[in-house]
Amino acid sequence: MNQMPASSLFAAAECCLAATSPEQKVVLTRTAAAEFRAGRLSVPIGDSQVDAIGSPGRPPRPELIDPRKLAQRGLGSPEGRALVPRVLEARGLDVTPGMIQRLRSVGDHRTADILEVILREEVAHVAAGSRWFAWCCVQSGVEPESTFAKLLDRHMRGSLRGPFNIEARLSAGFSHSELAHLGTLAA
Repeated sequence: MNQMPASSLFAAAECCLAATSPEQKVVLTRTAAAEFRAGRLSVPIGDSQVDAIGSPGRPPRPELIDPRKLAQRGLGSPEGRALVPRVLEARGLDVTPGMIQRLRSVGDHRTADILEVILREEVAHVAAGSRWFAWCCVQSGVEPESTFAKLLDRHMRGSLRGPFNIEARLSAGFSHSELAHLGTLAA
């Protein structure tokens, strides 16, 4: 399948995620990227209604386990997933320093050193997500900070956990007011 049967970026992303084979996901993702670069995919943001994307397509193996049987890992609802870079990925900024400290306390400096590299790279990943979010908001004529706050209120109330790594999040493009709002939602 080389055609992208979608008119919006979100519909294209859903199509890519729904593919069941890695090869198909790659082809669809490349097609979506080309369609986006060519200006043929709209970017609905702000007050427009965006449906939550369901579970991604997967090959028949490995065996899947009901997520409720796993330890809680952050995002509590499928609706909060348009927020992945600035919520789910950003959570790595918050928890990694504690893991580094625990590993060092048990003498595992090699793994702690690796996690420090990952943390630095994660700041860059979240910063890229912040830039794209702001770009999408500008393209849609909405203000990024207030839009992020509305999306958090709509999709994440009660499912965010602190504490937050303020320094890393500031480096990743969060503003002080966004961090203050995150704190009220995690309280």
